[in-house]
Amino acid sequence: MNEFILNTILFVSGTVYGSFLGLCVYRIPRKLPVVFDFSYCDFCEQPLKWNHKLPLVSYLLLGRYSACCGNMLPIQYFLLELAGGFIFLLYFHLYGLTSFFALMVIFTGTLITGFLIDIKYWIIPDTVTFSGMLAALVTSFLISNHRFFDSIIGLVFCGGFLFAAGWFGTKMLGKSQSMGGGDIKFAAMIGAFLGWQLGGIAVFLAAMLGTTWGTGRLILKTNEGHEIQFGPFLAAGALLALIIGKNILHLILI
Repeated sequence: MNEFILNTILFVSGTVYGSFLGLCVYRIPRKLPVVFDFSYCDFCEQPLKWNHKLPLVSYLLLGRYSACCGNMLPIQYFLLELAGGFIFLLYFHLYGLTSFFALMVIFTGTLITGFLIDIKYWIIPDTVTFSGMLAALVTSFLISNHRFFDSIIGLVFCGGFLFAAGWFGTKMLGKSQSMGGGDIKFAAMIGAFLGWQLGGIAVFLAAMLGTTWGTGRLILKTNEGHEIQFGPFLAAGALLALIIGKNILHLILI
């Protein structure tokens, strides 16, 4: 197949995936069905026509406004669709059309979904974490037995580490619910995708980022309270572990 045509197919497929992520971010916190339900306007709940559901194209043609009620469409949908296209292209050129390509696409999608929901609603729903764990375990099993067992160990190690950190914060430092259950399951999901070594680095990087952010807020006195969402830092730590995690491992093992 011509390389340009293949890249175009991948990009378009990625925009559809990005559109699905936008649907998840909107519907999952509201406990609305994600599949087996028709598409409708976020504002007036009118069913959308087929030409109003085209990734990227519909947003541009409609001029950022809903066709049925005229409300301004969130740019989040457009950005997620665009990101989905580039994610598909990036992972294809890194891994080809392999099981690992599927693993990384699903992984990045769950990170983005958990990140955006936690930012807006201060929760990471079980729908995101448990479905991510299941996808990680199934895909890892299809890749190899070694990858599957590494995935299981990563799930237990990363989730257990954050659970222990939360227990320590609650029991020893007197902080109530110092680590949310959603964060613990999100970390376990990251470990299931990355394995225990890269997963451990992801959690460590997340802790460093979160500590730096929290300290900065205290110094600048910009926080009304002392609580911060840890999910976004876990997502950032996981992406950093994907990019530089192997280099960090190499330095540790020298």
